[in-house]
Amino acid sequence: MKVATLLLALALVLAPRPASAQTASPAAQALSACAVRSMSEEDNITLTTWLFMAIARHPSVSNLVSITDAQRLENTRKMGALINEILVESCAAETRAAFREGGMEAVYSSFGALGEHAMGALMQNPDVEAAVIQVGAYVDEQRLNALLQRAR
Repeated sequence: MKVATLLLALALVLAPRPASAQTASPAAQALSACAVRSMSEEDNITLTTWLFMAIARHPSVSNLVSITDAQRLENTRKMGALINEILVESCAAETRAAFREGGMEAVYSSFGALGEHAMGALMQNPDVEAAVIQVGAYVDEQRLNALLQRAR
């Protein structure tokens, strides 16, 4: 059952947002695919760091980390440069097509795939995976199994 607990935890973290996945135009999907293909390992680190720093601003977790204004500004600049690189250089044709089909909403929605890609890479780290697996010690497997048996 520990594998099932891990899969449940991973699914909660990595689940794509159904609305964006179902409503994305073909051009927005092409932009998403191009953006993901264009990402280097360094780009993944920039994106993951930027996401972490953004999430760390939430009042419920901001007291758990210490990020200086200089660190935040530097990473925000790097992220801006990455967005420019993807939209204006690496995926210019796809950006134009997505904009023609769905305006800025289509361009913005394509970045959801980048977030999912970054989270996937983050979750593959053995230390992160071990931390996620630890939640299994606190899941009531007996109650969960009973619920799932009733669902059959």
